[in-house]
Amino acid sequence: MLMRDFMKAEQAFKKLHTTTRIDPNGACIEMYLNNTDVRCMVKLDSTKKR
Repeated sequence: MLMRDFMKAEQAFKKLHTTTRIDPNGACIEMYLNNTDVRCMVKLDSTKKR
């Protein structure tokens, strides 16, 4: 994976963190699906509304 790809993943997590529904005790997970696709996931707090 190239450095620019890491930067894109970082940008995706920053965008995900703009929601107030993020669980502060959760983790950020990167799932590498293949050589070109990454799934960025964060845990949401189910007690918080949209």
